[in-house]
Amino acid sequence: MIKVDNTLPGVKKIELIQQLRSRWDLIIMFSGYTTNSITTTVASIFNSMNLVSVISVTTSIIRVVLFPIFSRLSDLLGRTEIYSFSAIFHIVSFVILATAQNFDTIVGGRVISSIGDVGLRIMGFSLIGDMTNTLNRGLFHGIFQIPLLINFFVPPIVVEALVKNSPNEPQWRWGFGHLPFVLLVCEVPFMIIAWKLQMRMRKNPLWLEYKQEQKDRDGDHRLGIMEWINKCLVLIDIIGCVLLVGALAMTLLPFNLSKSVWNGWTSPKTLGTLCGGCVAWFMFGIWEWKYATQPLLPLGRWSDRTPIYGALSAAVITLVSSLNWTYFFSFIQVTRRASITRATYIRNGYRVAYTIAQPITGYLMMKSRVWRPFVWGGMALFILGVGLMIPARQPDQPDSFMVMTQIISGVGAGMIDIPIIVALQSSVPHNDLSMVTALFQALGTIGGAVGSTISGAVWNNILPGQLVEHVPGEFDVKKAAGSYLYVFTLPEDQYQGAIIAYGNSQKILSIIAVCLTVLSFVFTLPMRSFGLDEAIDRHFHKKKDEQQHATINSSNNDGSYIFIIKKILLLL
Repeated sequence: MIKVDNTLPGVKKIELIQQLRSRWDLIIMFSGYTTNSITTTVASIFNSMNLVSVISVTTSIIRVVLFPIFSRLSDLLGRTEIYSFSAIFHIVSFVILATAQNFDTIVGGRVISSIGDVGLRIMGFSLIGDMTNTLNRGLFHGIFQIPLLINFFVPPIVVEALVKNSPNEPQWRWGFGHLPFVLLVCEVPFMIIAWKLQMRMRKNPLWLEYKQEQKDRDGDHRLGIMEWINKCLVLIDIIGCVLLVGALAMTLLPFNLSKSVWNGWTSPKTLGTLCGGCVAWFMFGIWEWKYATQPLLPLGRWSDRTPIYGALSAAVITLVSSLNWTYFFSFIQVTRRASITRATYIRNGYRVAYTIAQPITGYLMMKSRVWRPFVWGGMALFILGVGLMIPARQPDQPDSFMVMTQIISGVGAGMIDIPIIVALQSSVPHNDLSMVTALFQALGTIGGAVGSTISGAVWNNILPGQLVEHVPGEFDVKKAAGSYLYVFTLPEDQYQGAIIAYGNSQKILSIIAVCLTVLSFVFTLPMRSFGLDEAIDRHFHKKKDEQQHATINSSNNDGSYIFIIKKILLLL
Protein backbone atom coordinates (compact mmCIF):
# COMPACT_ATOMS: atom_id res chain seq x y z
CA MET A 1 0.00 0.00 0.00
CA ILE A 2 1.39 3.39 -1.01
CA LYS A 3 0.58 6.23 1.33
CA VAL A 4 0.04 9.80 0.19
CA ASP A 5 2.98 12.10 0.84
CA ASN A 6 1.64 14.89 3.07
CA THR A 7 4.85 16.90 2.98
CA LEU A 8 4.19 20.58 2.34
CA PRO A 9 5.16 21.68 -1.21
CA GLY A 10 7.96 24.00 -0.07
CA VAL A 11 9.55 21.28 2.05
CA LYS A 12 9.28 18.77 -0.80
CA LYS A 13 10.97 21.22 -3.15
CA ILE A 14 14.02 21.63 -0.93
CA GLU A 15 14.24 17.87 -0.37
CA LEU A 16 14.35 17.22 -4.11
CA ILE A 17 16.62 20.19 -4.84
CA GLN A 18 19.23 18.72 -2.52
CA GLN A 19 19.26 15.52 -4.55
CA LEU A 20 20.10 17.57 -7.65
CA ARG A 21 22.63 20.09 -6.39
CA SER A 22 26.37 19.59 -6.66
CA ARG A 23 29.08 20.54 -4.18
CA TRP A 24 29.82 23.73 -6.15
CA ASP A 25 26.14 24.68 -6.03
CA LEU A 26 26.28 24.45 -2.24
CA ILE A 27 29.49 26.50 -2.03
CA ILE A 28 28.17 29.30 -4.29
CA MET A 29 24.83 29.48 -2.48
CA PHE A 30 26.57 29.51 0.90
CA SER A 31 28.92 32.30 -0.16
CA GLY A 32 25.94 34.39 -1.22
CA TYR A 33 24.37 34.04 2.20
CA THR A 34 27.54 34.80 4.15
CA THR A 35 28.26 37.91 2.08
CA ASN A 36 24.71 39.05 2.75
CA SER A 37 25.43 38.77 6.49
CA ILE A 38 28.09 41.47 6.08
CA THR A 39 25.83 44.01 4.43
CA THR A 40 22.97 43.34 6.83
CA THR A 41 25.14 44.11 9.84
CA VAL A 42 26.58 47.27 8.26
CA ALA A 43 23.05 48.44 7.48
CA SER A 44 21.98 47.81 11.06
CA ILE A 45 24.82 49.97 12.36
CA PHE A 46 23.91 52.83 10.04
CA ASN A 47 20.25 52.57 11.02
CA SER A 48 21.09 52.88 14.68
CA MET A 49 22.48 56.37 14.03
CA ASN A 50 19.06 57.71 13.04
CA LEU A 51 16.44 55.74 14.96
CA VAL A 52 15.39 56.04 18.57
CA SER A 53 15.07 53.10 20.98
CA VAL A 54 11.28 53.02 20.69
CA ILE A 55 11.57 52.29 16.97
CA SER A 56 14.02 49.47 17.74
CA VAL A 57 11.54 47.88 20.14
CA THR A 58 8.74 48.30 17.60
CA THR A 59 10.69 46.66 14.79
CA SER A 60 11.68 43.85 17.18
CA ILE A 61 8.00 43.19 17.84
CA ILE A 62 7.32 43.09 14.10
CA ARG A 63 10.23 40.69 13.59
CA VAL A 64 8.88 38.32 16.25
CA VAL A 65 5.74 37.75 14.21
CA LEU A 66 7.49 37.70 10.84
CA PHE A 67 9.74 34.75 11.77
CA PRO A 68 6.92 32.16 12.00
CA ILE A 69 5.10 33.74 9.05
CA PHE A 70 8.11 33.43 6.73
CA SER A 71 8.85 29.98 8.09
CA ARG A 72 5.42 28.62 7.27
CA LEU A 73 5.18 30.37 3.92
CA SER A 74 8.54 28.88 2.95
CA ASP A 75 7.17 25.42 3.77
CA LEU A 76 4.11 26.10 1.66
CA LEU A 77 5.63 28.00 -1.27
CA GLY A 78 9.35 27.18 -1.20
CA ARG A 79 12.64 28.47 0.18
CA THR A 80 13.71 30.05 -3.12
CA GLU A 81 10.47 32.00 -3.50
CA ILE A 82 10.62 33.43 0.03
CA TYR A 83 14.31 34.26 -0.34
CA SER A 84 13.62 36.16 -3.56
CA PHE A 85 10.73 38.04 -1.98
CA SER A 86 12.87 38.98 1.04
CA ALA A 87 15.81 40.08 -1.08
CA ILE A 88 13.59 42.47 -3.05
CA PHE A 89 12.24 44.01 0.17
CA HIS A 90 15.75 44.33 1.56
CA ILE A 91 17.06 46.14 -1.52
CA VAL A 92 14.02 48.44 -1.79
CA SER A 93 14.28 49.37 1.89
CA PHE A 94 17.76 50.86 1.47
CA VAL A 95 16.63 52.83 -1.57
CA ILE A 96 13.86 54.31 0.60
CA LEU A 97 16.30 55.08 3.42
CA ALA A 98 18.80 56.70 1.05
CA THR A 99 16.15 58.98 -0.48
CA ALA A 100 14.20 59.73 2.72
CA GLN A 101 13.16 63.37 3.18
CA ASN A 102 11.71 63.06 6.69
CA PHE A 103 11.78 60.87 9.78
CA ASP A 104 8.52 59.09 8.93
CA THR A 105 10.09 57.79 5.74
CA ILE A 106 13.09 56.59 7.73
CA VAL A 107 10.74 54.63 10.01
CA GLY A 108 8.96 53.11 7.01
CA GLY A 109 12.26 52.13 5.44
CA ARG A 110 13.34 50.48 8.67
CA VAL A 111 10.13 48.43 8.84
CA ILE A 112 10.53 47.28 5.22
CA SER A 113 14.17 46.47 5.96
CA SER A 114 13.03 44.30 8.88
CA ILE A 115 10.73 42.36 6.56
CA GLY A 116 13.59 41.62 4.18
CA ASP A 117 16.11 40.91 6.92
CA VAL A 118 13.84 38.43 8.71
CA GLY A 119 13.19 36.52 5.50
CA LEU A 120 16.88 36.29 4.62
CA ARG A 121 17.84 35.33 8.17
CA ILE A 122 15.24 32.58 8.61
CA MET A 123 16.03 31.18 5.16
CA GLY A 124 19.75 31.18 5.99
CA PHE A 125 19.34 29.13 9.15
CA SER A 126 16.71 26.88 7.56
CA LEU A 127 18.81 26.13 4.48
CA ILE A 128 21.80 25.24 6.64
CA GLY A 129 19.52 22.84 8.49
CA ASP A 130 18.21 21.50 5.16
CA MET A 131 21.62 20.98 3.57
CA THR A 132 23.61 19.51 6.44
CA ASN A 133 23.44 16.55 8.76
CA THR A 134 23.47 16.59 12.55
CA LEU A 135 27.25 16.11 12.66
CA ASN A 136 28.40 19.02 10.51
CA ARG A 137 25.41 21.31 11.04
CA GLY A 138 27.04 23.11 13.96
CA LEU A 139 30.18 23.77 11.93
CA PHE A 140 28.17 25.28 9.06
CA HIS A 141 26.14 27.44 11.44
CA GLY A 142 29.41 28.71 12.91
CA ILE A 143 31.02 29.38 9.52
CA PHE A 144 27.88 31.28 8.51
CA GLN A 145 28.71 33.88 11.19
CA ILE A 146 32.42 34.37 10.38
CA PRO A 147 31.98 37.30 7.92
CA LEU A 148 30.48 39.29 10.79
CA LEU A 149 34.01 39.68 12.15
CA ILE A 150 34.72 42.23 9.43
CA ASN A 151 31.82 44.36 10.59
CA PHE A 152 33.05 44.57 14.16
CA PHE A 153 36.06 46.61 13.00
CA VAL A 154 35.22 48.22 9.65
CA PRO A 155 31.95 50.11 10.40
CA PRO A 156 33.44 52.61 12.90
CA ILE A 157 36.02 53.57 10.29
CA VAL A 158 33.37 53.86 7.57
CA VAL A 159 31.08 55.94 9.78
CA GLU A 160 33.83 58.39 10.68
CA ALA A 161 34.87 58.64 7.03
CA LEU A 162 31.31 59.52 5.99
CA VAL A 163 30.79 62.27 8.55
CA LYS A 164 34.34 63.51 9.12
CA ASN A 165 34.82 67.25 8.61
CA SER A 166 31.63 67.64 6.56
CA PRO A 167 28.41 65.98 7.79
CA ASN A 168 26.62 66.99 4.59
CA GLU A 169 23.60 65.19 3.22
CA PRO A 170 25.19 63.35 0.25
CA GLN A 171 27.74 61.67 2.51
CA TRP A 172 25.05 60.67 5.00
CA ARG A 173 22.84 59.24 2.26
CA TRP A 174 25.62 57.18 0.75
CA GLY A 175 25.73 55.30 4.03
CA PHE A 176 22.49 53.73 2.80
CA GLY A 177 22.84 54.36 -0.92
CA HIS A 178 25.70 51.95 -1.57
CA LEU A 179 23.89 48.98 0.01
CA PRO A 180 21.37 48.24 -2.79
CA PHE A 181 24.28 47.81 -5.23
CA VAL A 182 26.19 45.60 -2.80
CA LEU A 183 23.11 43.51 -2.09
CA LEU A 184 22.43 43.00 -5.79
CA VAL A 185 25.92 41.62 -6.29
CA CYS A 186 25.70 39.45 -3.18
CA GLU A 187 22.31 37.98 -4.01
CA VAL A 188 23.05 37.10 -7.65
CA PRO A 189 25.05 33.88 -6.95
CA PHE A 190 22.37 32.41 -4.73
CA MET A 191 19.49 33.50 -6.93
CA ILE A 192 20.96 32.01 -10.10
CA ILE A 193 21.85 28.68 -8.48
CA ALA A 194 18.62 28.40 -6.49
CA TRP A 195 16.34 29.04 -9.45
CA LYS A 196 18.46 26.81 -11.70
CA LEU A 197 18.05 23.93 -9.25
CA GLN A 198 14.35 24.66 -8.87
CA MET A 199 13.82 24.45 -12.63
CA ARG A 200 15.65 21.12 -12.70
CA MET A 201 13.64 19.94 -9.70
CA ARG A 202 10.34 20.51 -11.50
CA LYS A 203 11.36 17.92 -14.11
CA ASN A 204 12.31 15.35 -11.47
CA PRO A 205 10.11 12.21 -11.54
CA LEU A 206 9.70 12.35 -7.76
CA TRP A 207 8.28 15.88 -8.00
CA LEU A 208 5.92 14.87 -10.79
CA GLU A 209 4.86 11.87 -8.72
CA TYR A 210 4.31 14.11 -5.69
CA LYS A 211 2.17 16.55 -7.71
CA GLN A 212 0.11 13.68 -9.10
CA GLU A 213 -0.52 12.40 -5.57
CA GLN A 214 -1.72 15.83 -4.50
CA LYS A 215 -3.98 16.02 -7.54
CA ASP A 216 -5.43 12.57 -6.87
CA ARG A 217 -6.06 13.50 -3.25
CA ASP A 218 -7.72 16.84 -4.01
CA GLY A 219 -9.56 15.72 -7.14
CA ASP A 220 -10.33 18.23 -9.86
CA HIS A 221 -11.04 21.01 -7.37
CA ARG A 222 -8.58 23.88 -7.66
CA LEU A 223 -8.34 26.55 -5.01
CA GLY A 224 -9.63 29.97 -5.99
CA ILE A 225 -7.75 33.12 -5.06
CA MET A 226 -9.80 33.74 -1.93
CA GLU A 227 -9.55 30.09 -0.88
CA TRP A 228 -5.79 30.17 -1.34
CA ILE A 229 -5.49 33.41 0.65
CA ASN A 230 -7.64 31.92 3.41
CA LYS A 231 -5.41 28.83 3.46
CA CYS A 232 -2.31 31.02 3.87
CA LEU A 233 -3.92 33.09 6.64
CA VAL A 234 -4.86 29.95 8.54
CA LEU A 235 -1.39 28.50 8.04
CA ILE A 236 0.36 31.57 9.45
CA ASP A 237 -2.24 31.90 12.25
CA ILE A 238 -3.04 35.52 11.42
CA ILE A 239 -5.27 36.00 14.49
CA GLY A 240 -2.52 34.71 16.76
CA CYS A 241 -0.04 37.05 15.05
CA VAL A 242 -2.25 40.10 15.63
CA LEU A 243 -2.81 39.21 19.28
CA LEU A 244 0.91 38.59 19.82
CA VAL A 245 1.88 41.93 18.27
CA GLY A 246 -0.69 43.74 20.38
CA ALA A 247 0.38 41.97 23.57
CA LEU A 248 4.07 42.67 23.05
CA ALA A 249 3.53 46.29 22.03
CA MET A 250 1.21 47.14 24.92
CA THR A 251 3.50 45.39 27.40
CA LEU A 252 6.93 46.61 26.30
CA LEU A 253 6.37 50.13 24.94
CA PRO A 254 5.11 51.64 28.23
CA PHE A 255 8.49 50.90 29.80
CA ASN A 256 10.09 53.14 27.16
CA LEU A 257 7.38 55.81 26.90
CA SER A 258 5.86 56.12 30.37
CA LYS A 259 8.36 58.56 31.81
CA SER A 260 9.48 60.48 28.72
CA VAL A 261 6.17 60.78 26.81
CA TRP A 262 3.20 59.62 28.91
CA ASN A 263 3.90 61.59 32.12
CA GLY A 264 4.75 58.70 34.43
CA TRP A 265 3.49 55.30 35.49
CA THR A 266 0.25 56.60 36.98
CA SER A 267 -0.94 58.32 33.80
CA PRO A 268 -4.10 56.94 32.13
CA LYS A 269 -2.19 56.13 28.93
CA THR A 270 0.41 54.04 30.74
CA LEU A 271 -2.06 52.15 32.92
CA GLY A 272 -4.52 51.65 30.07
CA THR A 273 -1.84 50.31 27.74
CA LEU A 274 -0.51 47.88 30.35
CA CYS A 275 -4.03 46.64 31.12
CA GLY A 276 -4.66 46.19 27.41
CA GLY A 277 -1.43 44.20 27.17
CA CYS A 278 -2.55 41.85 29.95
CA VAL A 279 -5.89 41.29 28.20
CA ALA A 280 -4.13 40.67 24.87
CA TRP A 281 -1.80 38.10 26.48
CA PHE A 282 -4.82 36.31 27.99
CA MET A 283 -6.67 36.27 24.67
CA PHE A 284 -3.51 35.08 22.86
CA GLY A 285 -3.14 32.17 25.29
CA ILE A 286 -6.78 31.13 24.95
CA TRP A 287 -6.66 31.37 21.16
CA GLU A 288 -3.46 29.34 20.83
CA TRP A 289 -4.67 26.72 23.31
CA LYS A 290 -8.27 26.23 22.20
CA TYR A 291 -8.90 27.59 18.73
CA ALA A 292 -5.76 27.90 16.57
CA THR A 293 -5.45 25.09 14.03
CA GLN A 294 -1.83 26.09 13.29
CA PRO A 295 -0.63 27.65 16.59
CA LEU A 296 2.42 29.91 16.60
CA LEU A 297 3.82 27.88 19.49
CA PRO A 298 3.21 24.24 18.52
CA LEU A 299 3.56 22.93 22.08
CA GLY A 300 1.38 19.91 21.41
CA ARG A 301 3.00 19.05 18.09
CA TRP A 302 6.26 17.68 19.47
CA SER A 303 6.36 15.02 22.17
CA ASP A 304 10.01 15.95 22.68
CA ARG A 305 10.21 19.23 24.64
CA THR A 306 13.86 19.81 23.72
CA PRO A 307 12.98 22.47 21.08
CA ILE A 308 10.88 24.48 23.55
CA TYR A 309 13.38 24.42 26.41
CA GLY A 310 16.33 25.01 24.08
CA ALA A 311 14.71 28.06 22.49
CA LEU A 312 13.83 29.45 25.93
CA SER A 313 17.40 28.96 27.15
CA ALA A 314 18.84 30.77 24.12
CA ALA A 315 16.25 33.54 24.52
CA VAL A 316 17.39 34.18 28.09
CA ILE A 317 21.01 34.46 26.90
CA THR A 318 19.88 37.05 24.34
CA LEU A 319 17.87 38.85 27.02
CA VAL A 320 20.90 39.03 29.33
CA SER A 321 23.15 40.25 26.52
CA SER A 322 20.67 42.94 25.51
CA LEU A 323 20.08 44.03 29.10
CA ASN A 324 23.76 44.28 29.99
CA TRP A 325 25.01 45.82 26.72
CA THR A 326 22.30 48.35 25.77
CA TYR A 327 23.92 51.25 27.63
CA PHE A 328 27.43 49.82 27.77
CA PHE A 329 28.52 52.03 24.86
CA SER A 330 27.47 55.23 26.69
CA PHE A 331 29.08 53.93 29.88
CA ILE A 332 32.43 53.43 28.13
CA GLN A 333 32.37 56.86 26.53
CA VAL A 334 31.58 58.67 29.78
CA THR A 335 33.82 56.73 32.18
CA ARG A 336 36.77 56.34 29.77
CA ARG A 337 36.36 59.50 27.64
CA ALA A 338 36.52 57.06 24.74
CA SER A 339 36.12 57.96 21.08
CA ILE A 340 33.45 56.26 18.99
CA THR A 341 36.01 53.90 17.47
CA ARG A 342 37.61 52.94 20.79
CA ALA A 343 34.25 52.46 22.52
CA THR A 344 33.03 50.32 19.63
CA TYR A 345 36.10 48.10 19.74
CA ILE A 346 35.76 47.57 23.50
CA ARG A 347 32.07 46.76 23.19
CA ASN A 348 32.70 44.37 20.31
CA GLY A 349 35.03 42.20 22.39
CA TYR A 350 31.99 40.12 23.33
CA ARG A 351 30.79 39.81 19.74
CA VAL A 352 34.20 38.87 18.37
CA ALA A 353 34.66 36.13 20.98
CA TYR A 354 31.08 34.95 20.39
CA THR A 355 31.60 34.71 16.63
CA ILE A 356 34.98 32.96 16.80
CA ALA A 357 33.73 30.44 19.38
CA GLN A 358 30.88 29.27 17.14
CA PRO A 359 32.76 27.51 14.30
CA ILE A 360 35.26 26.10 16.80
CA THR A 361 32.41 24.68 18.86
CA GLY A 362 30.77 23.30 15.73
CA TYR A 363 34.00 21.57 14.71
CA LEU A 364 34.51 20.07 18.19
CA MET A 365 30.91 18.85 18.17
CA MET A 366 31.49 17.18 14.82
CA LYS A 367 34.56 15.38 16.16
CA SER A 368 33.17 14.45 19.58
CA ARG A 369 29.64 13.67 18.29
CA VAL A 370 28.03 15.24 21.38
CA TRP A 371 26.38 18.60 22.03
CA ARG A 372 25.15 18.78 25.63
CA PRO A 373 28.59 19.16 27.34
CA PHE A 374 29.27 22.24 25.20
CA VAL A 375 26.04 23.86 26.40
CA TRP A 376 26.92 23.41 30.05
CA GLY A 377 30.56 24.37 29.53
CA GLY A 378 29.45 27.51 27.72
CA MET A 379 26.91 28.23 30.45
CA ALA A 380 29.65 28.09 33.11
CA LEU A 381 31.82 30.52 31.13
CA PHE A 382 28.91 32.86 30.43
CA ILE A 383 27.86 33.04 34.08
CA LEU A 384 31.49 33.58 35.11
CA GLY A 385 31.97 36.35 32.55
CA VAL A 386 28.76 38.19 33.41
CA GLY A 387 29.51 37.84 37.13
CA LEU A 388 32.98 39.33 36.70
CA MET A 389 31.42 42.29 34.90
CA ILE A 390 30.05 43.53 38.23
CA PRO A 391 33.52 44.61 39.45
CA ALA A 392 35.07 44.99 35.98
CA ARG A 393 32.62 47.66 34.81
CA GLN A 394 33.51 50.06 37.58
CA PRO A 395 35.11 53.33 36.46
CA ASP A 396 38.38 52.68 38.32
CA GLN A 397 39.03 49.29 36.69
CA PRO A 398 41.46 48.91 33.75
CA ASP A 399 40.20 48.32 30.22
CA SER A 400 41.98 44.96 30.10
CA PHE A 401 39.84 43.58 32.95
CA MET A 402 36.66 44.79 31.25
CA VAL A 403 37.67 43.31 27.88
CA MET A 404 38.59 40.00 29.53
CA THR A 405 35.08 39.64 30.95
CA GLN A 406 33.69 40.45 27.50
CA ILE A 407 35.75 37.67 25.94
CA ILE A 408 34.87 35.08 28.61
CA SER A 409 31.14 35.72 28.32
CA GLY A 410 31.34 35.89 24.51
CA VAL A 411 33.04 32.50 24.27
CA GLY A 412 30.43 31.08 26.62
CA ALA A 413 27.52 32.46 24.59
CA GLY A 414 29.02 31.10 21.36
CA MET A 415 29.42 27.66 22.93
CA ILE A 416 25.77 27.74 24.00
CA ASP A 417 24.22 29.01 20.79
CA ILE A 418 25.56 26.46 18.30
CA PRO A 419 24.72 23.20 20.14
CA ILE A 420 21.26 24.49 21.04
CA ILE A 421 20.29 25.31 17.45
CA VAL A 422 21.67 21.93 16.34
CA ALA A 423 19.73 20.16 19.10
CA LEU A 424 16.55 21.99 18.13
CA GLN A 425 16.83 21.22 14.42
CA SER A 426 17.79 17.59 15.12
CA SER A 427 14.86 16.97 17.49
CA VAL A 428 12.03 17.54 15.02
CA PRO A 429 10.97 15.98 11.70
CA HIS A 430 12.28 17.69 8.59
CA ASN A 431 8.79 19.00 7.87
CA ASP A 432 9.09 21.10 11.05
CA LEU A 433 12.70 22.23 10.64
CA SER A 434 11.81 25.69 9.39
CA MET A 435 9.20 26.05 12.12
CA VAL A 436 11.59 25.21 14.96
CA THR A 437 14.18 27.56 13.46
CA ALA A 438 11.57 30.32 13.48
CA LEU A 439 10.76 29.50 17.11
CA PHE A 440 14.46 29.84 17.99
CA GLN A 441 14.73 33.19 16.18
CA ALA A 442 11.41 34.59 17.43
CA LEU A 443 12.03 33.82 21.10
CA GLY A 444 15.53 35.26 20.74
CA THR A 445 14.05 38.46 19.32
CA ILE A 446 11.55 38.61 22.19
CA GLY A 447 14.43 38.12 24.62
CA GLY A 448 16.33 40.99 23.03
CA ALA A 449 13.30 43.28 23.15
CA VAL A 450 12.56 42.41 26.78
CA GLY A 451 16.23 42.89 27.69
CA SER A 452 16.30 46.33 26.06
CA THR A 453 13.07 47.25 27.80
CA ILE A 454 14.33 46.20 31.24
CA SER A 455 17.61 47.97 30.62
CA GLY A 456 15.87 51.16 29.53
CA ALA A 457 13.48 51.09 32.48
CA VAL A 458 16.28 50.55 35.02
CA TRP A 459 18.66 53.04 33.41
CA ASN A 460 16.09 55.82 33.00
CA ASN A 461 14.85 55.43 36.57
CA ILE A 462 18.20 54.87 38.34
CA LEU A 463 20.64 57.15 36.50
CA PRO A 464 18.87 60.50 37.12
CA GLY A 465 18.79 59.81 40.86
CA GLN A 466 22.44 58.78 40.86
CA LEU A 467 23.38 61.98 39.03
CA VAL A 468 21.51 64.13 41.55
CA GLU A 469 23.24 62.30 44.40
CA HIS A 470 26.83 62.40 43.11
CA VAL A 471 27.08 65.48 40.86
CA PRO A 472 27.50 68.71 42.85
CA GLY A 473 26.22 72.13 41.84
CA GLU A 474 23.82 73.21 39.11
CA PHE A 475 23.44 71.08 35.96
CA ASP A 476 20.78 69.72 33.60
CA VAL A 477 19.91 66.22 34.86
CA LYS A 478 17.97 65.30 31.71
CA LYS A 479 20.85 66.22 29.41
CA ALA A 480 23.42 64.50 31.64
CA ALA A 481 21.41 61.28 31.48
CA GLY A 482 20.75 61.49 27.75
CA SER A 483 23.93 62.85 26.18
CA TYR A 484 27.53 61.92 26.88
CA LEU A 485 28.57 65.03 24.92
CA TYR A 486 26.89 67.19 27.55
CA VAL A 487 28.67 65.26 30.32
CA PHE A 488 32.01 66.05 28.64
CA THR A 489 31.26 69.79 28.98
CA LEU A 490 30.77 69.64 32.76
CA PRO A 491 33.46 70.99 35.11
CA GLU A 492 35.89 68.37 36.39
CA ASP A 493 34.29 67.95 39.82
CA GLN A 494 30.86 67.47 38.26
CA TYR A 495 32.28 65.18 35.59
CA GLN A 496 33.83 62.91 38.23
CA GLY A 497 30.45 62.70 39.96
CA ALA A 498 28.81 61.75 36.65
CA ILE A 499 31.36 58.95 36.24
CA ILE A 500 30.35 57.52 39.63
CA ALA A 501 26.65 57.78 38.71
CA TYR A 502 27.13 56.00 35.38
CA GLY A 503 29.25 53.32 37.08
CA ASN A 504 26.65 52.61 39.77
CA SER A 505 23.85 52.39 37.20
CA GLN A 506 25.83 49.95 35.06
CA LYS A 507 26.61 47.87 38.17
CA ILE A 508 22.90 47.41 38.87
CA LEU A 509 22.33 46.21 35.31
CA SER A 510 25.18 43.69 35.67
CA ILE A 511 23.74 42.33 38.93
CA ILE A 512 20.32 41.84 37.34
CA ALA A 513 21.97 40.16 34.33
CA VAL A 514 23.90 37.58 36.35
CA CYS A 515 20.75 36.66 38.30
CA LEU A 516 18.78 36.07 35.10
CA THR A 517 21.59 34.00 33.56
CA VAL A 518 20.89 31.20 36.04
CA LEU A 519 17.43 30.88 34.50
CA SER A 520 19.00 29.95 31.17
CA PHE A 521 20.86 27.08 32.83
CA VAL A 522 17.62 25.83 34.40
CA PHE A 523 15.97 25.63 30.96
CA THR A 524 18.76 23.35 29.67
CA LEU A 525 18.17 20.69 32.35
CA PRO A 526 15.01 19.11 30.81
CA MET A 527 16.53 19.01 27.31
CA ARG A 528 16.90 15.45 26.04
CA SER A 529 20.48 14.28 25.69
CA PHE A 530 21.43 12.39 22.53
CA GLY A 531 24.56 11.78 20.51
CA LEU A 532 24.78 13.42 17.10
CA ASP A 533 25.68 10.10 15.47
CA GLU A 534 22.72 8.54 17.29
CA ALA A 535 20.40 10.96 15.49
CA ILE A 536 21.89 9.98 12.12
CA ASP A 537 21.63 6.26 12.91
CA ARG A 538 18.00 6.71 13.93
CA HIS A 539 17.18 8.42 10.63
CA PHE A 540 19.09 5.83 8.58
CA HIS A 541 17.25 3.00 10.32
CA LYS A 542 13.93 4.68 9.69
CA LYS A 543 14.74 5.06 5.99
CA LYS A 544 15.71 1.40 5.73
CA ASP A 545 12.36 0.34 7.16
CA GLU A 546 10.53 2.61 4.74
CA GLN A 547 12.37 1.16 1.77
CA GLN A 548 11.57 -2.39 2.88
CA HIS A 549 7.86 -1.59 3.04
CA ALA A 550 7.99 0.42 -0.23
CA THR A 551 6.04 3.28 1.21
CA ILE A 552 6.37 7.00 0.84
CA ASN A 553 6.83 8.79 4.13
CA SER A 554 3.77 10.54 5.50
CA SER A 555 3.93 10.52 9.29
CA ASN A 556 7.04 12.60 9.87
CA ASN A 557 8.06 13.39 6.30
CA ASP A 558 11.79 12.88 6.55
CA GLY A 559 12.24 10.04 4.05
CA SER A 560 13.86 12.20 1.39
CA TYR A 561 15.87 13.94 4.09
CA ILE A 562 17.59 10.68 5.01
CA PHE A 563 18.65 10.19 1.42
CA ILE A 564 19.95 13.77 1.47
CA ILE A 565 22.07 13.04 4.55
CA LYS A 566 23.66 10.09 2.74
CA LYS A 567 24.41 12.31 -0.24
CA ILE A 568 25.97 15.01 1.93
CA LEU A 569 28.10 12.46 3.77
CA LEU A 570 29.46 11.30 0.42
CA LEU A 571 30.06 14.87 -0.74
CA LEU A 572 31.70 16.12 2.44
